[in-house]
Amino acid sequence: MGQYYRAIVKKQNKRNVVYNRYVMKDGKPKYMMAKLTEHSWWRNDFVNAVCLAIYESKEKRRVAWIGDYAESYLESIGKDNFNGLKQKQIKRLCNQTWDCEGVAVEPTEFTLDGKFIVNHTKKEYFTGTQYFENGCMRSQEYGDWCMHPLPLLTCIGNGLGGGDYHSPTADSSEEYIGAWAWDEISIEDKAPTDYNEIELIFKEKGWED
Repeated sequence: MGQYYRAIVKKQNKRNVVYNRYVMKDGKPKYMMAKLTEHSWWRNDFVNAVCLAIYESKEKRRVAWIGDYAESYLESIGKDNFNGLKQKQIKRLCNQTWDCEGVAVEPTEFTLDGKFIVNHTKKEYFTGTQYFENGCMRSQEYGDWCMHPLPLLTCIGNGLGGGDYHSPTADSSEEYIGAWAWDEISIEDKAPTDYNEIELIFKEKGWED
């Protein structure tokens, strides 16, 4: 069965905001597709609105994309933690994400072009423009597509349901799936001077010419 995802973001005042994938259209909330790879695309209004909120806050924020099967994730991968998160922490995040109505977002033209996505927990960053150039899947039939990095970097539960990121290409950075989950992240206009720059590629099979 398909697994649905929501985004949860922790502000500096320790309040969590849950984004429920609704985007306002003509004054009414319009439902955005829920499965991870259905909405994790470069020009997706919902994902870009979450990024815009992080960018405009000018502060570090903990971010995670939580699947509705994620409570059993540690059991499925046979580990006692995921990116440092123990079972109680993951369960609490799942409850906070799914036991509420959540908020809708406004449509936006914002993208990560020219921005730097910074992980303050791991002291890493990457360039949005370079990511797009490396990860763009060009197809005569479908046009140019690029997967959005933030949901894939911060997801908890990938692999438990349909619509998850199941078919990476050989050059994809599969080891980074979920590697930034609930880390402190910001989106900046300038690169940090003392962090490590990383290169990411998230692509799926089936889009090649």
